[in-house]
Amino acid sequence: MTGINSPQRADDPLLGAAADLSSRYHLSVHCHLLETRWQKMSARKAGISPLEKLDRYSLLHEHTSLAHCIWMDDKELDLMAKRRAIPVSNPSSNLFLGSGVFPAGRCLERGILPALGSDGVNCASSNNMMDVLRTFLFLQRSCEPDWRRWISGADAWSMVTARGRQVLNMKSDAAEKNLLSPGQPADLAVADKNSFLNISANFLPNQLLFHNHPVFRHVMIGGKFVMKDGKITVIDEDGLGREIGERKNDLDRRFTEALRKARPDKELFARRYQEIFTSPG
Repeated sequence: MTGINSPQRADDPLLGAAADLSSRYHLSVHCHLLETRWQKMSARKAGISPLEKLDRYSLLHEHTSLAHCIWMDDKELDLMAKRRAIPVSNPSSNLFLGSGVFPAGRCLERGILPALGSDGVNCASSNNMMDVLRTFLFLQRSCEPDWRRWISGADAWSMVTARGRQVLNMKSDAAEKNLLSPGQPADLAVADKNSFLNISANFLPNQLLFHNHPVFRHVMIGGKFVMKDGKITVIDEDGLGREIGERKNDLDRRFTEALRKARPDKELFARRYQEIFTSPG
């Protein structure tokens, strides 16, 4: 995967090099896009949309994933749909930072199905994709009073399964349809049936999503258990916890020093934000 961070932070030589790497080695492309209003207003002053900038370098295609995509206008969404790029919504992070709400309705109108992400545990998220999906759906419903326009359960599951595989450039026709079949990757999450009220198999997806928090006992990736009986098998959890405890004082020192160094720039950022949020649009 070729990572650009964000178009507004990349100069022309870097974008050209990323395009060359992606084309030469058949790599997917990932970057952040229009997460904040600040970025949107800055793009206006630059005279070119960050999305158009990616497209100019042939970096916008079906193997391009774009994190956030909150402040996109209709023209940008049309271009994204045309190039079949994949937006990746991070609802918990966006709520935590007050960035805005992902335009799910406008995406679905154009046939764009997003993928979902957590944006990391430092963004009010636990990396639990069930929680991320539930937050995304509730947030979208709060912005759309017409239930007929709500995202379906089938589409919701695709966002965290098949769509995620597409973001990672992992090919599997059966997996993209959320099917288990011989010869396909054995990627499984096994829930304890006693941890939720399983009234009917016909409504199981919705029960897992909305009614309670199921307890997942086992997780298998590629036919190998990475979690069994609730215990991670690929790392020493207890040892990792002890190591974190040992490093706590050093992390606290580094964190405090980083805040001290950033303090002189606080007034500059405050003035810039004032300009942004008193500007029209």
